[in-house]
Amino acid sequence: MLLDVDGIILDINHAAAGLTIEGVIGTPIFQYMDEDNSASAASCLKSVWETGQPASYETTFQVKEGVVQFFETKVALFEENGARVGLLAESRDITVLHQTMSDYKTQTEALNQSQQLANIGSWDLETATGNLSWSDQVYEIFGLSSAEFKATYEAFLESIHPDDREMVNKAYSEAVANKTLYDVVHRVLRPDGSVRVVRETSRDLLDSSGEVERSLGIVHDITDQHTIQKALEEKERFLSTLVANVPGLVYRCLNSPDWPMEYLSPGCFELTGYHPSELMVPSSRTFSSIIHPEDSQKLWADVQKALDDKVFFELTYRIITAQGKERWVWERGQGIYDQQGEVLAIEGFLTDYSKIKFEQKNRLDLERKVMENQKLESLGLMAGGIAHDFNNLLTIILGNANLALEDILPTSPVRDYLRKIEIASQRASDLAYQMLAYSGHSQFVIEAIDINDLLLEMTQMMEISISRTGSLAMELGDDLPRFEGDVTQVRQVVMNLISNASESVEDLHATIKVSSGSMWCDRAYLDGVCATHLMRYEDPVAEGQYVFFEVTDTGSGMDSEILDRIFDPFFTTKFTGRGLGLAATLGIIRGHRGTLLVTSKPGMGTTFKVLFPSSEKKSSSTSTSESECTDKTWLGSGLVLYADDEVLVRDLGQAMLVRMGFEVIAVPDGKEAVRQFKNHAEEIALVLLDLTMPHMNGVEAFREISAHNPETKVILCSGFTENEANLDEVGAKFSGYLHKPFTMAELLREIKKVLC
Repeated sequence: MLLDVDGIILDINHAAAGLTIEGVIGTPIFQYMDEDNSASAASCLKSVWETGQPASYETTFQVKEGVVQFFETKVALFEENGARVGLLAESRDITVLHQTMSDYKTQTEALNQSQQLANIGSWDLETATGNLSWSDQVYEIFGLSSAEFKATYEAFLESIHPDDREMVNKAYSEAVANKTLYDVVHRVLRPDGSVRVVRETSRDLLDSSGEVERSLGIVHDITDQHTIQKALEEKERFLSTLVANVPGLVYRCLNSPDWPMEYLSPGCFELTGYHPSELMVPSSRTFSSIIHPEDSQKLWADVQKALDDKVFFELTYRIITAQGKERWVWERGQGIYDQQGEVLAIEGFLTDYSKIKFEQKNRLDLERKVMENQKLESLGLMAGGIAHDFNNLLTIILGNANLALEDILPTSPVRDYLRKIEIASQRASDLAYQMLAYSGHSQFVIEAIDINDLLLEMTQMMEISISRTGSLAMELGDDLPRFEGDVTQVRQVVMNLISNASESVEDLHATIKVSSGSMWCDRAYLDGVCATHLMRYEDPVAEGQYVFFEVTDTGSGMDSEILDRIFDPFFTTKFTGRGLGLAATLGIIRGHRGTLLVTSKPGMGTTFKVLFPSSEKKSSSTSTSESECTDKTWLGSGLVLYADDEVLVRDLGQAMLVRMGFEVIAVPDGKEAVRQFKNHAEEIALVLLDLTMPHMNGVEAFREISAHNPETKVILCSGFTENEANLDEVGAKFSGYLHKPFTMAELLREIKKVLC
């Protein structure tokens, strides 16, 4: 195509696409171009015309309606005979090439966008030269710009975290040498100091000789995934450590009566003695096989209820370990449900509950012991209070009967009645003594006792106490050692057990056997006795030689429920109660540091075995001749001050003292006693003070009197025993002590002991 400088077509060849010679000669070339291409073409033509240097431009031609083609036009100056004729333009159709380049650009842009979205970049390394080319996303991942980065393999290594460089270089070198896949995860140290984690993979392209010519690879930024993976690994490690150190076992099982275990933590072995694999499916042994048979059914029912309610369950039950031992466990678990609410599995944990169970039992035993001690203490206080008031009444009854006997003729028929009143009063006094004995703190008159002598002495009394249809049999051991005790109290124990045996045989023609003996009791035997329900609250008694006596009946016997209660105060299997009975018996035995064993079965009778620690002491007589106690020839003289808040007791005491030859000042309380003493201190020969009085008690009055005259003789009177009065604790040193109820003879004996 020949053009002038203004772009007018001067000539054209027949290859012009879609153009006819006649139609285009004389027309400007620009009319076939759009505005942007026209300006570019005009500039190119002008430049060639002015400089004479060839140039080119690209443009589009609309060769026919709806068809646009791309052309590359090369323009050169055309001269003839040294003169400029025009511009010679040669156009080449590059439509296909232009489309190919456009498609390549589009694909490249799409690839770059895809790499950016996926955080993946690509690279190309020439192994011979070390030249390296990166995609835009690789620069983005490494935090570099193409202007800053020296595109070499060495520069790439410099961008890697120092701790990973050797590993990356070794991995790539080995992949090239072995012609294998290069796949490595490493850290990238960015210029700003931040660190990214990437995964690189590449494959090698080989030349015709089979050597690696270049490596094509990708870089994937996996920092976020790596962080998440590390967090998951740490969480898994933490959970694994936690589960392994749980004091017990963690489990997952199916909801079936066999409890098929899908998972058991390592703690299973310590808790059950079985390795987890021994109790997990597909093992033939199931978890249900180690649950105590008595607890299995309830466990299933409780778990099912919790699953139905979709709540946690907490249970305690027993398992049988691999060693055959019974162990309590505590379990907490919950159901795992699908979207329809069906149970998929159960998850939870178990821990050893045996220690807690044992501590609970000990706590309950301790609570029972405390309650028993509190009961004994309160009953002891009650018994002491009742005994004191009761003894005041008995003093009046016994004392007046005693005085009446002194006044009537020996042949009077009334004398027998009075004697019975006196005997009944003495028995009532014994009952009050039992109430004090129940507390286990009453004072004993201790002496060495021969159990055989005591039992033989009581034979007639025991026979009278047995029902008319029963009989007594004695079987006493030979040469038995003695034991220390209070004869009166031990007699009471014997009679209580005989009475109990007599009631058990009722109207049967049965024999009650009383036997005695001696035996060595070691620790095991004594612990066995004291571990029974009867003596479980007692401190252990010492091992050693023991003297014992047994009372055996062939009556109806007792079951365990009755055995648990026979020592409760006022308990009886009869229609009505019979008082303290066996409760007092237990108190006496405790006070003697002894122990008691009861064996009984329904229909087999009952045996009470009482054991007292033996002693080397010899028996001694503490009896006082009746003549000494009832010496009516002795008469007193002088003034006696007598204080008691009970009017009848005071009147009785005054009458007795007058009969003994004394003058008497009788007052109702300690305060009045002190006042009267100060008024008659020179005349008073003896003072008798009741222990408990209003306004000022006997001990306080004694201190006031002693302060005024330390030489004054003072006898304390009380319904309590001397031990119960706690005189040693208050520091009062009385001249004498008179226990209520008392007879005239006992009062006389105590006065003679103080004054003579």
